[in-house]
Amino acid sequence: FMKKIKILDNLQVKFKNVHIRIEAPFDNNHTSLGVSLEEIFVVNTNEEWEEEFIDRNVNKNVNIFKLLKISNFGIYLNPNEDFLIYNIYQENISCKDEKDVQAIIEEHMNNIFPEEEQKLPNMEYLIEPMSLTAKMTQRNDINLKENKDLSKLPKMHLIIELDKFNFDIQKEQYDCIIKIMNAINQYHQILYDFNDTNKFKFFAEYILLFSEPI
Repeated sequence: FMKKIKILDNLQVKFKNVHIRIEAPFDNNHTSLGVSLEEIFVVNTNEEWEEEFIDRNVNKNVNIFKLLKISNFGIYLNPNEDFLIYNIYQENISCKDEKDVQAIIEEHMNNIFPEEEQKLPNMEYLIEPMSLTAKMTQRNDINLKENKDLSKLPKMHLIIELDKFNFDIQKEQYDCIIKIMNAINQYHQILYDFNDTNKFKFFAEYILLFSEPI
């Protein structure tokens, strides 16, 4: 049991330069939905919030300090997208090596990656690029109950530092979200009826004959 606690105490999470982008046609337009994240990490620290390894074999009642940092996180939704990564892929896949195509796509993805919480001019953000720091203290003092002063302190203490948080949704974005949810529900319905041959045949024919985008 203590081994499991020790692993959880020192569990670290680190991700850097994450950019997830989805492109899809809706109402004769193309929509892009993306999440960008420069960095996120969760580490153990000492009282000065400096990264440190925790060993409960030495002291089972040591206080735990966890630090969470999220840098340059944003979510965008462009209902009328005129720049498509898919088109770049199609233009290059037939005449270039796959690794070269991957490098080209990566370069273009980096070009639409915000820097230092700056909004890109052609991006319509739901959540504008922002950064956050959270500091959590878990008190495990052996004399927490015995010491009256310590007993007044909370077992868990959390501080969140956030300079700004801007959430904005336009009507076109809202309508686009509704269409995306309807398309997902339709897809789930197809999967649900997959075992019913007649129903699946109906849905398959419906999609093939449906001339306009969902």
